[in-house]
Amino acid sequence: MLLEYHVKYSIAVIGGLNIDSVIRKQVKIGATVNDLCEFTNEGQIFIPSKDAIYDLLGSREKVFGNSAIYQSNFGNLASMHAMSKKPGEPASTTKKEMVAWFEFLNDVALGNITIVPDKKIASDNVQIRDMFTGGSIEYDQIFDTDETPKIKYRALGMMLHLIQDAYTFSHCERNDNNEVVRFYCYELQNKAKHKSGDDVPALQRNSLLNHCKICVQSILDGDRYNYNQILLLSSNSQNSAGGNFV
Repeated sequence: MLLEYHVKYSIAVIGGLNIDSVIRKQVKIGATVNDLCEFTNEGQIFIPSKDAIYDLLGSREKVFGNSAIYQSNFGNLASMHAMSKKPGEPASTTKKEMVAWFEFLNDVALGNITIVPDKKIASDNVQIRDMFTGGSIEYDQIFDTDETPKIKYRALGMMLHLIQDAYTFSHCERNDNNEVVRFYCYELQNKAKHKSGDDVPALQRNSLLNHCKICVQSILDGDRYNYNQILLLSSNSQNSAGGNFV
């Protein structure tokens, strides 16, 4: 989903709630860091356009190894965007990784676990550990901050981002029962076509906003957000492809 829509939908959800302005700001930032965190690589070269560098080099294996830019849409962290990390990946695999993100973010947002910002994720016993086999990415690269108090609320924003991407037209295909038929693979898609579908279909926007509101209210009430409904797979779910965006 385009950043402007992430911001718009997140503001629509938290704007009417009685939340401290400091918390509100961090939730709003958190709703965008899934897309922006690859630009905060400590010790890595700054790349203004991952699409441009990908097109230049011709394969994702050449896009800076284990740097965070490689791990995002083109690599092992595609599930941060409700997308599959490689062509032909079963929907159940992508769902499993999204569940790991939701479980991890639930724990962080509720304060059940405390993150050490400069600790390498692969060295920690958390749900998302297996996605960081390269071992080079730290928590502060994902949350885009080294200030521990901010991380808790950014985790809530990241959950909103996941919900929003899970409803995005160019990220996954849903049937009339709102079940996921397949998750798309960004590597297979035409970037311009992906961008043209990078919003939520009009008929699903109320459902999207409702789930975002449930998520925020659950965390504020000290409860875990139940992500099961938005990750229901169709009985005939299919492996990842590019869809109508190739």
